[in-house]
Amino acid sequence: LNGMLTSLSRFVAKSAQHALLLFKLLRKEAAFECTEECEQALQHLKKALSEPPALSRPNDEEVLYLYLAVASEAVSAAL
Repeated sequence: LNGMLTSLSRFVAKSAQHALLLFKLLRKEAAFECTEECEQALQHLKKALSEPPALSRPNDEEVLYLYLAVASEAVSAAL
């Protein structure tokens, strides 16, 4: 989960402040105790990733970048 949150964080505004609680929760040395704050952070990230922003036609002069993520289980891309 940590790796997925890290790779998707560049596409979610202010993701670091919401994911920090989850990173702390998933540390090996930490006792797993999901608090209400952790649940809210997870719900915020899920909502941000499931509701894409409004898309518009790109400017013809604008440089576009395609970000790829490849794992043994999946391939994903974001423009």
